Amino acid sequence: MSGSRAVYSRIFAATPKTERGFPTVLSGDPKGKNFLYGFGNTVFIRSIEDPTQCDLYTEHAAQVNVARYAPSGFYIASGDESGKVRIWDTTQAEHILKNEFTPYGGSIKDLTWSSDNQRIVCCGDGKDSYASVFLSETGTTTGTIGGHSKAVNSCDFKPTRPFRIVTGSEDMTAVHHEGPPFKIKSSKHDHHNFVQCVRYSPNGEVFATASADKTIILYGGKDGEMKSQFKDGETAHSGSVYSICFSPDSRKLLSVSADKSAKIWDVATLELLRTFKFGTNVGDMQVGCLWQGDHILTLSLDGQLTYLDYDNVEVPKRVVRGHNKKITSLCFVAASTPGDPNHVMYSGDFVGNVLKWNAASGDCQRVEGGNMKAQVISMANRGGSTITSVSYDDMVRFIDQSSGTFVGEPLKCPSQPQKIVALKSSPDLAVIGCLKHIVVVNGYDIAHTMELNHGVVKLALASDGSKVACSCTDKKVRIYSMTSSLGLDLEKEIPFNADPTNLEFSPDGSFLAVIDSSRVIKVFECADYTLKCDLCSHSARVDHIAWHSDSVHLATGGLDTHIVLWNVNNKASFKRLMLAHPKSNITGLAWADESTVVSSGFDDCNIKFWNNFDLP
Repeated sequence: MSGSRAVYSRIFAATPKTERGFPTVLSGDPKGKNFLYGFGNTVFIRSIEDPTQCDLYTEHAAQVNVARYAPSGFYIASGDESGKVRIWDTTQAEHILKNEFTPYGGSIKDLTWSSDNQRIVCCGDGKDSYASVFLSETGTTTGTIGGHSKAVNSCDFKPTRPFRIVTGSEDMTAVHHEGPPFKIKSSKHDHHNFVQCVRYSPNGEVFATASADKTIILYGGKDGEMKSQFKDGETAHSGSVYSICFSPDSRKLLSVSADKSAKIWDVATLELLRTFKFGTNVGDMQVGCLWQGDHILTLSLDGQLTYLDYDNVEVPKRVVRGHNKKITSLCFVAASTPGDPNHVMYSGDFVGNVLKWNAASGDCQRVEGGNMKAQVISMANRGGSTITSVSYDDMVRFIDQSSGTFVGEPLKCPSQPQKIVALKSSPDLAVIGCLKHIVVVNGYDIAHTMELNHGVVKLALASDGSKVACSCTDKKVRIYSMTSSLGLDLEKEIPFNADPTNLEFSPDGSFLAVIDSSRVIKVFECADYTLKCDLCSHSARVDHIAWHSDSVHLATGGLDTHIVLWNVNNKASFKRLMLAHPKSNITGLAWADESTVVSSGFDDCNIKFWNNFDLP
């Protein structure tokens, strides 16, 4: 046995956390190579050139709302919902913690470093205070950030001397502070709704404030005097302005809005230079933005990151998608041609989104046309042409792989579905285990329904379609033979001392692996269903099994966040991939090829690839 903290080879990362009516902070590194954001308890550091290159910091205990590099690039400060600000190293893979502070005992919504790397200003919603400025080495306060009566949504440091700080609040004011030590210089009452974002230009000459009243106002960077207002008609946008960002040369301003558009303005003339329009759905509201070197990014409410093309407002340079709702199902589809790396994956989440991935490039598209509003429970590949899915609205839906869209009419299950299995060799057959039934689907119709006297937990289908195995709530596994008319005949009952939870046939049909509630994986020989071995290494509930193509090795994963690799011919020889999904149970597991495992996490919304191991 061997075990170590796992290092993934690739990751398809979660997209930023978004919330309707609130801005999301995106930020970049001083060298212009990375951008970063928070999701769950994780800070994501992604390459702006290749977003599939991603590093994770997972040491927060609460939702991360903001993370920013120090101007030196050596440290990142990240703030979370519990009020913690953690300052940690960026130069080492371990990201060693330097300091942790609780500035005012409330959620951290935004923070920024001073240009000398010595001070941090942060803001949010505290009990007695809404913002604080402190020394990054000691946590000592260096003045008072006041003047607000409600939560402060945004703050920024003037990047040049003399130092100034500006804050924007839900009390509809922006406050200009001078220091150090910092104190109020002036209050701005020019907005008539929440001030959502405040930002200084990189040269420090001006700062801008954006508001839910649809306006953007420009002020002098040093004196804080109002200069002008950006307008496209009566206001800058026709909806709330959630975020703004200056270009690196300070000459332009990018703004994004609830009106589902992004705009670029000339700072000197206030002229509107570009308007980028997105879709018409609620999820197309733009809630965050970043201008990093030549890259102009916007973030939509549904988590989509769009790289804008300044010279073409119709077609973006790139669109980065991913999950920002909990992943509940994963289905891997091997390429039909041996050696072809362009495998396809499908992942489903807690609110009914299904994404189709190119497993080689990480390109992703949302499966449209299904109007699914419930959690995706399970998906299965039918013959490489159709993905069949079941969800908590008790519906069976079909995805055409060539178009990546839902097709046909959904089918209604007689009771709540638990798992769906299908034949890779058949474009028609699928079997669904429901709470009180087993349902056989042929094509787009239900061919057979069998009502049971016990509950179904999960089921498995032999690779030749001859047998169906069902784990049941009466502590038994039942094996059924599939008849030529697609009926089911009971062949064998295997009693268990603990509840059997999940099970899978090996690819060659020789073995049946069964997980039970005592965290033991029992492997039976299918010839006579005698026990070959039992495997136990997990420290919490085990949810998923994935057999290797050699039918000797298998991978398991579950609530303890680890992946364990097994050899059924030598149960003492196993390998742990420790903390594969830190603080997140594993919700999907598959072999991408003979040396690569792919997994999905529930809370972290990440899909990871693992090949840095030797098979046990």
